[in-house]
Amino acid sequence: MKLLYVGNITGPFGVKGEVKVLSETNHKNEIFKVGNYLYIDENKYLITSVKQNPKCEIIKFEGIDDISLTDEILKKEVYVNKDDLNVDFLTIELINMDVYDKDRYIGKVKEILLSKKYNYLKICDIIVPIIDNFIEKIDFENNVIYVKNMGDLNEN
Repeated sequence: MKLLYVGNITGPFGVKGEVKVLSETNHKNEIFKVGNYLYIDENKYLITSVKQNPKCEIIKFEGIDDISLTDEILKKEVYVNKDDLNVDFLTIELINMDVYDKDRYIGKVKEILLSKKYNYLKICDIIVPIIDNFIEKIDFENNVIYVKNMGDLNEN
């Protein structure tokens, strides 16, 4: 099992045990859906309801049916088991990977910038779109991302 960080529970929502989850992932539709499990403090919670909100996800877990029962999970980090998802990778996995342009070391991924059109790697003061035109290969075994067409970024 490989647990990946996907966000934080920021507070309760209403009185029926729902909580607000501030998501830090680009795979919200795959992660936050009824029937999936999330992990909080290594405990497994089944999602029974999801509501989309512009700022966060409103999640209801099995067995948490009252606002008083949310106290134990408030302000906690939320994780997902990668093996439960049908995706190649989550962008959060790219943080701290080494980045190379051919044989030239560029730096480590410091942050993932999420946007509506593309997501971006932030490497020192360089920002690279996570699209096929700029990402040659992601080698999870060796913790390396190989980029290409870096000259195209400087021309714009």
